[in-house]
Amino acid sequence: VAGEIADNEAWLVGMQEVATWTVDGVVVADFTELIIEGLADRGLRYEAVAVAPGFQFAAPIPNVGTAGLAIADVILARTDLSPSELKLSNPQTGNYTAQVVLPTPLGFLPFPRQWAAVDAKVRGKQFRFVSTHLESVDEGPFASVRPLQAAELLTSPTSPLNTTRHPVVLVGDFNSEVTDAGDAAQQFLAAGFDDAWAAAGTGPGSTYGHDPDLADPTDVLDDSRIDFVMVHGGPVVEAASVVDTILVPTFDDRPLWPSDHGGVVATVELKP
Repeated sequence: VAGEIADNEAWLVGMQEVATWTVDGVVVADFTELIIEGLADRGLRYEAVAVAPGFQFAAPIPNVGTAGLAIADVILARTDLSPSELKLSNPQTGNYTAQVVLPTPLGFLPFPRQWAAVDAKVRGKQFRFVSTHLESVDEGPFASVRPLQAAELLTSPTSPLNTTRHPVVLVGDFNSEVTDAGDAAQQFLAAGFDDAWAAAGTGPGSTYGHDPDLADPTDVLDDSRIDFVMVHGGPVVEAASVVDTILVPTFDDRPLWPSDHGGVVATVELKP
C-alpha cells in the first residue's frame, strides 16, 4: 500500500477499515503506522490527519491473552510539502446513526461505520476532502443500512458535505455500484457528484474481487466497481485509474495482494 501511494505521488489518501491489533492491550500491529513507516522508508513524510474510529472487539484466546481488533477510517496527507502547496485544517470525524447490530454469544455487537474529513488549501484553492466506508451487509434486516448511511451523509445538517461552501472531493468504499438502483453510489450521483472514473478512467475499472486469502497470483479484480473518487462543486478530474500491485512472493501461501480491493487514484484540477 505504501508503494502504491508513493508511486502515484498522492497528496491526500483516504483509507478504509484500517486495522489495529492488540494483545492484552499492547499494540502488535498498527497498519496506519506500518504504512507511514513504509512511506518513510521511501523518503516520504506522511501523517494521519484524521482518524475516525469504528468497530472494536476483544475476546480471550487460550494461551495468547485478550486479542483486540479496532478498525478505523484514516486520512493520510503528505507533510513534506510547503504550506503554500498544501495546507490542512479542521479535521473532523463522525459515525452514522444507521448501523448493523450483530447477535453474538457475548450479546449484541454494534458494527458502526464512519467518515473522516479535512479541509485543504492547494496553492490558494480550497476544498474539503471526505473519506468514508459504507456498510457491506445488504441482506435481511440490514438491507437498508447502507442507503440510509449515504442519505445521512448527503442530507444531515452536520454532515461534512453540508458544512462547507467549498468544493468537495469524496472518496471511499461505497459497497455499491453505479447500476444499483437507489443505493449509495446512485444517491451521490443524483446529488450532483461526478464520478472520477466515468469522467477520465482508464483500464478495466473493477475495484473488488480478490479471494479473501489474497494468495492466488492469477486472481484479478473482476467482480465490481464499488470504490470511488467523486467530486462536487467545480473540481475537474484529469485522470483516474485503479492500482492493484502484486507482491513478490517470498513464501508459499502468503498474501500476494495488498488488499481484496484495488486503490482508486484520481488527479483533480482545482479551478479558481
